[in-house]
Amino acid sequence: MEFGKENGKVYFVKNGIYGEDIDIDKCNVIVKGKISYIENKVVKRKSPYIIKDDNIIEKISKYLYLNIDSVAYLEYDIEKKLKKDSVISSFRKIGKVKEEELDFKIISELEVLGDGKNRYNYRNKVSLKVKVEKDKENNEIAIFRIL
Repeated sequence: MEFGKENGKVYFVKNGIYGEDIDIDKCNVIVKGKISYIENKVVKRKSPYIIKDDNIIEKISKYLYLNIDSVAYLEYDIEKKLKKDSVISSFRKIGKVKEEELDFKIISELEVLGDGKNRYNYRNKVSLKVKVEKDKENNEIAIFRIL
Protein backbone atom coordinates (compact mmCIF):
# COMPACT_ATOMS: atom_id res chain seq x y z
CA MET A 1 0.00 0.00 0.00
CA GLU A 2 1.36 3.41 -0.99
CA PHE A 3 0.38 6.67 0.65
CA GLY A 4 0.62 10.41 0.24
CA LYS A 5 -0.27 13.45 2.31
CA GLU A 6 -2.00 16.65 1.25
CA ASN A 7 -3.81 19.38 3.21
CA GLY A 8 -3.24 17.53 6.49
CA LYS A 9 -4.90 14.33 5.27
CA VAL A 10 -3.24 11.00 4.53
CA TYR A 11 -4.24 9.20 1.31
CA PHE A 12 -3.82 5.41 1.22
CA VAL A 13 -3.79 3.70 -2.19
CA LYS A 14 -3.89 -0.07 -2.54
CA ASN A 15 -1.34 -1.17 -5.18
CA GLY A 16 -0.26 2.43 -5.71
CA ILE A 17 2.78 3.15 -7.84
CA TYR A 18 5.72 5.45 -7.11
CA GLY A 19 5.23 8.88 -8.72
CA GLU A 20 1.62 8.10 -9.63
CA ASP A 21 -1.12 10.70 -10.09
CA ILE A 22 -4.38 9.72 -8.37
CA ASP A 23 -7.93 10.93 -8.99
CA ILE A 24 -9.04 11.93 -5.47
CA ASP A 25 -12.74 12.19 -6.47
CA LYS A 26 -12.99 8.38 -6.42
CA CYS A 27 -11.75 8.05 -2.82
CA ASN A 28 -13.65 7.35 0.40
CA VAL A 29 -12.96 9.65 3.35
CA ILE A 30 -12.69 7.72 6.63
CA VAL A 31 -12.69 9.64 9.93
CA LYS A 32 -11.70 7.94 13.20
CA GLY A 33 -11.73 10.42 16.06
CA LYS A 34 -9.35 13.26 15.22
CA ILE A 35 -7.60 11.21 12.53
CA SER A 36 -8.91 11.23 8.98
CA TYR A 37 -7.55 9.42 5.98
CA ILE A 38 -8.64 8.67 2.45
CA GLU A 39 -8.53 5.15 1.08
CA ASN A 40 -8.63 4.62 -2.67
CA LYS A 41 -9.52 1.23 -4.11
CA VAL A 42 -9.42 2.21 -7.80
CA VAL A 43 -6.12 3.53 -9.08
CA LYS A 44 -5.72 5.19 -12.45
CA ARG A 45 -2.16 4.27 -13.42
CA LYS A 46 -0.36 7.38 -14.61
CA SER A 47 3.29 7.50 -13.58
CA PRO A 48 6.39 8.60 -15.50
CA TYR A 49 8.24 5.63 -13.98
CA ILE A 50 5.86 2.87 -15.06
CA ILE A 51 6.97 0.10 -17.45
CA LYS A 52 6.29 0.98 -21.08
CA ASP A 53 5.71 -2.63 -22.25
CA ASP A 54 1.93 -3.31 -22.24
CA ASN A 55 2.46 -7.09 -22.44
CA ILE A 56 4.34 -7.09 -19.14
CA ILE A 57 1.73 -4.83 -17.51
CA GLU A 58 -1.03 -7.23 -18.60
CA LYS A 59 0.94 -10.22 -17.28
CA ILE A 60 1.51 -8.57 -13.89
CA SER A 61 -2.09 -7.30 -13.61
CA LYS A 62 -3.37 -10.90 -13.54
CA TYR A 63 -1.71 -11.33 -10.14
CA LEU A 64 -3.12 -8.23 -8.40
CA TYR A 65 -5.31 -10.38 -6.14
CA LEU A 66 -2.07 -11.80 -4.71
CA ASN A 67 -1.21 -8.27 -3.56
CA ILE A 68 1.88 -8.06 -5.80
CA ASP A 69 4.44 -5.49 -4.77
CA SER A 70 3.74 -2.19 -6.54
CA VAL A 71 7.40 -1.82 -7.57
CA ALA A 72 6.83 -4.65 -10.08
CA TYR A 73 5.18 -2.05 -12.34
CA LEU A 74 8.16 0.31 -12.32
CA GLU A 75 11.13 0.65 -14.61
CA TYR A 76 13.85 -1.65 -13.27
CA ASP A 77 16.30 1.13 -12.28
CA ILE A 78 13.59 2.84 -10.20
CA GLU A 79 12.62 -0.50 -8.60
CA LYS A 80 16.24 -1.12 -7.57
CA LYS A 81 16.58 2.41 -6.15
CA LEU A 82 13.39 2.07 -4.07
CA LYS A 83 14.41 -1.35 -2.73
CA LYS A 84 17.86 -0.04 -1.78
CA ASP A 85 16.31 3.01 -0.09
CA SER A 86 13.96 0.68 1.82
CA VAL A 87 16.88 -1.41 3.11
CA ILE A 88 18.82 1.71 4.15
CA SER A 89 15.72 3.08 5.89
CA SER A 90 15.29 -0.21 7.79
CA PHE A 91 18.90 -0.12 8.99
CA ARG A 92 18.38 3.46 10.17
CA LYS A 93 15.12 2.72 12.00
CA ILE A 94 15.63 -0.80 13.32
CA GLY A 95 19.42 -0.95 13.58
CA LYS A 96 19.75 2.68 14.75
CA VAL A 97 22.56 3.18 12.21
CA LYS A 98 23.44 6.86 11.85
CA GLU A 99 24.64 8.53 8.64
CA GLU A 100 28.01 9.48 10.15
CA GLU A 101 28.86 5.86 11.04
CA LEU A 102 31.03 3.61 8.88
CA ASP A 103 28.28 0.96 8.76
CA PHE A 104 25.93 3.46 7.09
CA LYS A 105 28.54 4.25 4.42
CA ILE A 106 29.02 0.53 3.71
CA ILE A 107 25.27 -0.10 3.51
CA SER A 108 24.74 2.94 1.25
CA GLU A 109 27.31 1.67 -1.25
CA LEU A 110 25.71 -1.77 -1.65
CA GLU A 111 24.24 -2.55 -5.05
CA VAL A 112 20.99 -4.40 -5.72
CA LEU A 113 21.73 -7.65 -7.55
CA GLY A 114 19.76 -8.81 -10.56
CA ASP A 115 19.01 -7.82 -14.10
CA GLY A 116 15.99 -6.42 -15.88
CA LYS A 117 15.65 -9.43 -18.17
CA ASN A 118 15.00 -11.95 -15.38
CA ARG A 119 13.44 -9.63 -12.83
CA TYR A 120 10.18 -11.58 -12.46
CA ASN A 121 11.83 -15.00 -12.06
CA TYR A 122 13.98 -14.31 -9.02
CA ARG A 123 11.73 -16.15 -6.56
CA ASN A 124 11.60 -19.29 -8.68
CA LYS A 125 15.27 -20.28 -8.87
CA VAL A 126 18.38 -19.42 -6.92
CA SER A 127 21.77 -21.04 -7.37
CA LEU A 128 24.59 -20.27 -4.97
CA LYS A 129 28.23 -21.07 -5.46
CA VAL A 130 30.16 -21.11 -2.19
CA LYS A 131 33.93 -21.09 -1.96
CA VAL A 132 35.71 -21.45 1.39
CA GLU A 133 39.26 -20.11 1.62
CA LYS A 134 41.72 -18.95 4.23
CA ASP A 135 42.83 -15.34 4.42
CA LYS A 136 46.32 -14.04 5.29
CA GLU A 137 45.70 -14.53 9.02
CA ASN A 138 44.62 -18.15 8.37
CA ASN A 139 40.94 -17.38 9.13
CA GLU A 140 38.35 -19.25 7.08
CA ILE A 141 36.22 -17.02 4.89
CA ALA A 142 33.27 -17.92 2.68
CA ILE A 143 32.64 -16.27 -0.67
CA PHE A 144 29.07 -16.51 -1.99
CA ARG A 145 28.20 -16.03 -5.63
CA ILE A 146 24.63 -15.99 -6.90
CA LEU A 147 24.37 -17.64 -10.32
